[in-house]
Amino acid sequence: MIYAFGCYELDSDAYELRRAGALVPAQRRVFDLLAFLVRRGSVVTTYAQLIAHVWEGTVVSRAAVAQAICGVRLLLEDDDAHPQYIGTVRGRGYRFLAEVEQRNRPRYAPVEYAPLEGPQAEIGTPEHAPATADERARATAAQIVEHLRTALRLCAEMEGYRERSDALVDRALEELAGTLARAPESRRSAVATRSPRHR
Repeated sequence: MIYAFGCYELDSDAYELRRAGALVPAQRRVFDLLAFLVRRGSVVTTYAQLIAHVWEGTVVSRAAVAQAICGVRLLLEDDDAHPQYIGTVRGRGYRFLAEVEQRNRPRYAPVEYAPLEGPQAEIGTPEHAPATADERARATAAQIVEHLRTALRLCAEMEGYRERSDALVDRALEELAGTLARAPESRRSAVATRSPRHR
C-alpha cells in the first residue's frame, strides 16, 4: 500500500519513503514509527500504543519515544514549533496532521504487442493478438526483459552508479542471456556423460 501526503509517498510493502519521487533513507525504527502514525491518520496515538506496535512491547521510556519522534520530524523536515505532519497531544501522545491518500501499488502493465512487419496488420488489439503459443511467449518474454531492465537500472542508481546504470544493465542482461543459452548445452553434456547404468 502507498500512502501519499504532502510531497511524500510511503510504500509500506517496499519499505520506502520518497520525497518528490526521490528515495529518502530512513532507519528502521523511524520508518516503522512514521508508517504507524500515517496509517492511523488524525487519530491520537498514545505512548502505550506506539510501544506495543513499533517497539513490539519492549520496555522503553517516553524519552526514547520522543527521541524517535524527533527522528521522524527530521526525516520529514517538519518543524516541531509549526508542524505540518507530526502533532504532539500533550500528556497523551501524537497524531498525524496531514491528509493522507491511500492507493494500491502499481501492477505490471499488460503486455502490449508490437506491430509485425509484412502483410500482417498491427497486433495489440484483441482481434489481432498473437495467435500461436510461440508468438505469445516471445511477446511476453520481451515484456519481462523490459521490466527486468527497469528494475536493474533502478538498483544500479540506488547503489550510486547512476552515470553507468545503462552499461551495467546491458552487461547483466548479456550475462543472463549467455547463461540461458548455455543451459541446454549443459544438459545435453550431462546426459551424454551419464553412465549406461543411469540411462
